[in-house]
Amino acid sequence: FSLSFPLDVQANDVLVKQNADTLLYVNKLDADIALLPILNGRVELTNGLLHDIRYQQGNQDSLLYIDAEILDVNIDRVVANLKSNEVEISSFLINEADIDLSLKSDTIVKNEVDTNAVALPWIIKADEICVKNVGVNMSMDSSIKSISAQLNSATAKSTDFNLSNNTLLIDSFVIDAVGANLFTNPEYVDLTQEESSSTQWNIAINKIVLNDGNALYA
Repeated sequence: FSLSFPLDVQANDVLVKQNADTLLYVNKLDADIALLPILNGRVELTNGLLHDIRYQQGNQDSLLYIDAEILDVNIDRVVANLKSNEVEISSFLINEADIDLSLKSDTIVKNEVDTNAVALPWIIKADEICVKNVGVNMSMDSSIKSISAQLNSATAKSTDFNLSNNTLLIDSFVIDAVGANLFTNPEYVDLTQEESSSTQWNIAINKIVLNDGNALYA
């Protein structure tokens, strides 16, 4: 771990653990952070690089299990206002990732609502979010048995992610060379009982472009 001024943060073998389990591992982290804006409640990151990332949530027996391996994450200029809870991102790139997800149903799905909780008013705006060479495998205990997708690249421009009113607005979304497989489970019987309605999201995309895509449904 090292620091230099202007604030250049470099760290190797970063571990984030929860209940003795590794939640996040980053082999290499390098970030340039402006020092003076921090005194005014602003975090300004000129550029950042995370290399060789492993993220895990839950385990094989959990209702939700996520296992993700990411080669690189590149971030170009991020400004976070801690007073207004607003984040502005110039560019965010994920390069080469393998993501495995497992969703299991329970006999009763509990959607408890805390009437005293206040939604986090974070607003995240990004000029460009790009992912390249990403593979996703999802298995489910439902009428859909599994979904797998291999994505060459996808780019979302002018993204507005508002957590205070659960909205996601994207001006344009371009997907290049995607292949997807979806397999159903004809023997599945739904035994879940919804106790309350889940939180709804409003998603609006102005323009979607799909280049060289193929899909299999079975």
